[in-house]
Amino acid sequence: MADINKKEKQDSIINLYSSDSRKLRGKDSEITWYLENGRLAKISLTFKIEFEQYEQANVPVFFKDNFGVESEAHPFQSDQNIELQVCLSPDFFPKLNTYTDDLRSYLMKLNIEAPNHPIFLSDNWFLLQVKQSTPSGEIVYHTIWDYLNPFTLTADNIDTEEVAEAISNYFQDWTENNLADLTSEALETAFQDLTQDLETWVSENFTATDAEDLTQLFTDLGQSLENLANADDFTNFPFPKPKLFDVVLHFFTEDDWAYAKIQGEPRLRLAFQGKNGNWSCYAQVNEENQKFAFYSICPSNAPEDKRGAIAEFITRANYGMVIGNFELDYSDGEIRYKTSIDVEGSILNSALIKQLVYTNVLTMDQYLPGILAVIEEEVKPRIAVERVEDGE
Repeated sequence: MADINKKEKQDSIINLYSSDSRKLRGKDSEITWYLENGRLAKISLTFKIEFEQYEQANVPVFFKDNFGVESEAHPFQSDQNIELQVCLSPDFFPKLNTYTDDLRSYLMKLNIEAPNHPIFLSDNWFLLQVKQSTPSGEIVYHTIWDYLNPFTLTADNIDTEEVAEAISNYFQDWTENNLADLTSEALETAFQDLTQDLETWVSENFTATDAEDLTQLFTDLGQSLENLANADDFTNFPFPKPKLFDVVLHFFTEDDWAYAKIQGEPRLRLAFQGKNGNWSCYAQVNEENQKFAFYSICPSNAPEDKRGAIAEFITRANYGMVIGNFELDYSDGEIRYKTSIDVEGSILNSALIKQLVYTNVLTMDQYLPGILAVIEEEVKPRIAVERVEDGE
């Protein structure tokens, strides 16, 4: 069934409220709704408010997960009304599907009879754009949601390419509005440099796993853009960094690893099958200190009477290693191989994780026969290491 667009406009009032009791009284409301296969796909609302209301309600932060409205370079004028365009959260669509033949009448009646209904709470609306018509022309500002359909974020799989394109388009619009004091040549240079950095950041570090993570990422990006607008130097733009744990989850998901989250900890439990055996692995992050570590746990602990020999083995094995090292817990004989990285001041990405993870498991697989030879076959540590490193 083809998509259907229904629109109704009439001189009418609609009232929205915020969780902290701010209110907007919108007039000349226009309701547009879109159907796909007979079901609601989008509901948008356009209405006008007085400039005084715009300021009193603090509209830029009145609606859900919003940033990026208005620019000091092109401020709104106090003597003209302002038009807002917003769209409703899809959480309400199942109940509203019954009223698609006359959705406008239903919403307007509900607004009168139950003005405090959750459907009119500002947190349930996304601000798309703000517009003002002035004698010298229109002033229009867009939020990220005017470029990225917020309804796609409710899906199980977020399209990272769509998100990257939306951010890039939004960023271009933002640059033109907020860096307008630059000359055209300087503006073009600034946009090209910042866009290149943005595309690199998105492609390498976009790892949001759900809508909540993504909206937080947008909030962080919005703060960075605000800081940039007040900066004198447009180089080395500090794009917000995603959470390390999200980056790690993204890597292991994309790389087809089976994993289990450790409840209450930023850690994953995994398993690896090598040529010489199989064993458990752990991936963990320290968000505060910006560190990532990966461990391979030897499938056999060293008995108490062999711990001295194993200590010698891993000391010999560790000598000359560039990435990672073996460790021995003398209290219980656990043997593990660790690779780690400190990314404070930098960004963790899939390429770095892959290097650390596969260096780790391949090293454990290489040295495992030597470890077992010391534990089970009474082979001297020096001989066991030499056999491993000679490829025997």
